[in-house]
Amino acid sequence: ELRTVMQSVTRGGGADAQFFRFYTFNPPRMAESWVNRVCQRREDAGKRVWRSTIYDLPPEWVAGRMLDDAEDLRQTDEMAWRHEYKGESVGIGGLVFDRVEFREITDEEISSFDRQLAGQDFGWYPDPWALTISEWQAGARTLLTFREDGGNKLTPDRQAERIHKALTWREGDAKRGIYHHLPVESDSADPTVIAQQRDSGVNARPADKGGRRMASYRWLASIKWIIDPKRCPNLAREVRTKQYRMLRDGRFVEEIPDGDDHWIDATRYAVMPIVRRRSAY
Repeated sequence: ELRTVMQSVTRGGGADAQFFRFYTFNPPRMAESWVNRVCQRREDAGKRVWRSTIYDLPPEWVAGRMLDDAEDLRQTDEMAWRHEYKGESVGIGGLVFDRVEFREITDEEISSFDRQLAGQDFGWYPDPWALTISEWQAGARTLLTFREDGGNKLTPDRQAERIHKALTWREGDAKRGIYHHLPVESDSADPTVIAQQRDSGVNARPADKGGRRMASYRWLASIKWIIDPKRCPNLAREVRTKQYRMLRDGRFVEEIPDGDDHWIDATRYAVMPIVRRRSAY
């Protein structure tokens, strides 16, 4: 509908014509709402999104009764207050990853990383092949995901090329990129692709994920997870919207629906050796 309007009203005027488009809305409560996704993509790309609430206005512009109502709601239902008066997309309480920090991970930070974990999830079309690389800091129980790749209709040899590129970076005073032969924990459902990647020089190996889907989700939800949304836009999008299954009566159950989780799965496979050790006790 928006595209139809824009195609209708921003035509004509020649190559030098100027148009100004203003979009204004109250953010829907659910993070996966399309308008929230549009704004989040803009912010992740470094574009400006203006946000304002009644608390940003001069006091003489806001009725005292409105402030009283807002305070009453804050006291009785803080989540509703955060949504209605602060403009936050608070969801309805079913987010799987509700403590993830989305921020820039700098080149300086990455240069100090020394325990990287790589994982991949296989797909062709419409499901994509997905790859992520993270740093695990065991002492701080912190996972920093700073690199991703992916795409549709990529053969195993093309996937291997992309993995080589993702795992090639400078180290120390080296003047050229060095290929880091890290293990790539992989979706064990497709051993043929793993074998073909290994023939292409990738250290791919099955992630031994059997029976540990929920355990790996719980583990990721329990640690401090930092994701760079600019370097990893697909993972950030999946993590921001992944929810537990909700019943018709509005209650959530401890079940995570499958789908739209390819880069999440790649990260789960990357950390599976740690999850296996934890679940062995």
